[in-house]
Amino acid sequence: MSMKKTYVYIILSLLFVLLGGTCIFLYIHHHNTLKEKEAQQLVLSAQNQAPAASPTTIPGEYTLTKNMKLVPIDPKTNKKVVLITIDDGPTEYGPQILSILKKHNVKAIFFVNGIHSKAYPHNIAEEAQAGSLIGNHTWDHQNLKDITQDQAIQEIDENTKLITQLIGQPPRFFRPPYGVSTPFVRNYVKQNNMIYMNWGDSALDWEQSAHDETVFTENIDKGLYPGDVILLHEHQWTVTYLDDLLTHIEKEGYGFVDPNTIVQ
Repeated sequence: MSMKKTYVYIILSLLFVLLGGTCIFLYIHHHNTLKEKEAQQLVLSAQNQAPAASPTTIPGEYTLTKNMKLVPIDPKTNKKVVLITIDDGPTEYGPQILSILKKHNVKAIFFVNGIHSKAYPHNIAEEAQAGSLIGNHTWDHQNLKDITQDQAIQEIDENTKLITQLIGQPPRFFRPPYGVSTPFVRNYVKQNNMIYMNWGDSALDWEQSAHDETVFTENIDKGLYPGDVILLHEHQWTVTYLDDLLTHIEKEGYGFVDPNTIVQ
């Protein structure tokens, strides 16, 4: 073979190798590009199909108006929030209620009566340790309009003393039994550095009709509004329906106020 033909052969061989390598590179690049696009489409599809994250406990400070509505101090803070409050504990249902609240990352105010504490000595401390607050609901749930001022003071002070012993600090919130009080009680509560709190919305779970889940939820849902203070009680049917209720509130786009962020 002549030298000229040898050079031609070498050049053609090199071109063939170069062409083959280019084809292989283009094939691999195209294949990887398709894979990347498929991966991106899967991610986007998963994002579109995934449920929206549940609103969690909302940061920021809130104040309580006279008509029992929570209003953020900073206008930029989320207004579409509610507060969960639970009355008449401690009872046997407290630990179950607390477990459900933890599942939804909700901190509540447990308004307790001291008279119940001997039967359930650990509930109050456990609720406080979980980040919820313990509110004063008087010692044994008497109507404060039906007793003397001295008796009202005793009802409030004995409960404050018990709560302080159990959790190491006095209660920040007070709720009168039946939502009924007097100007004297309001002034006394304020003098003792407690925030007076009734409610804006309730499951009416003391009524027989609220033993039905539809009624229980509708009692709250029909009056639900931003800044709502929701009243529940430590009942068996509250335990049964609370998980679904909190899920429903979340689906309505509400977050939950941490009661530790409420200021006077």
